[in-house]
Amino acid sequence: ARALSNLMPSVSIDVWGAHEAASEAELAVLASLPNVRVKGAYRDFQDIGASAYDAFIYTTSFDGMPNVLLEAMGAGLIVIAPDVGGIPEAIADGATGYLVSRHLDDERLADAYIQAIRRLYALASAQRRAIGESAQRLVAERHGKEHHARRVQEVLLGTVAP
Repeated sequence: ARALSNLMPSVSIDVWGAHEAASEAELAVLASLPNVRVKGAYRDFQDIGASAYDAFIYTTSFDGMPNVLLEAMGAGLIVIAPDVGGIPEAIADGATGYLVSRHLDDERLADAYIQAIRRLYALASAQRRAIGESAQRLVAERHGKEHHARRVQEVLLGTVAP
């Protein structure tokens, strides 16, 4: 966030979530940065007001396929997330979001996130909107209610190929 503030001072980051893993000192450091607002826990993804944001940044060292990414994509947000676990199954770099290569060095990892943010803002608003719409379609096609109902019906009727 500090490096992003130096390079792109108009970009701000809202940090949402319960932050159980973060210490009070870590949250205080985040909250002290001029481009960060610590928002805290939310009950439902709709509570964050996704339409007010340009992107959803997800940071982790390991994960499967986090529901919150599918929710963000379903809301039409461009997701910037690490290339770990099942995340690349939903995020095609530059098409449905941006993948960040996983680096062990914190400085290189932070730079990779900044480069993804720069790529995002280098696009015209229509191009950004198209990526968000592609993400939304992917979630609807692969994870939407209709897809789920069809898959359940296939399983129950025994029409699923082994």
